[in-house]
Amino acid sequence: MSTPALPLAYTIRACAAAVQCSERTIRRAIASGRLHSVRIGRAVRIPSWSLAQFLSSDLEAQGDTPSRSLETAEVREDAEVRQ
Repeated sequence: MSTPALPLAYTIRACAAAVQCSERTIRRAIASGRLHSVRIGRAVRIPSWSLAQFLSSDLEAQGDTPSRSLETAEVREDAEVRQ
């Protein structure tokens, strides 16, 4: 079975849904320069690499690393399975 391909770019709405935050949060990140976006005509798109970079930089700013977050998530999943 193959995994579905990630989109090349996200709309603001899709980006917000993917990271479970509001569209306003995404717009603020774009306005502050923390999240890169491109305009195609009047449409705003967030490249997938930009979203990945944004998420990893926020984790590092919080003192967490992506690998540590994954380890934490795996521990939580293991605990839920045991219950």
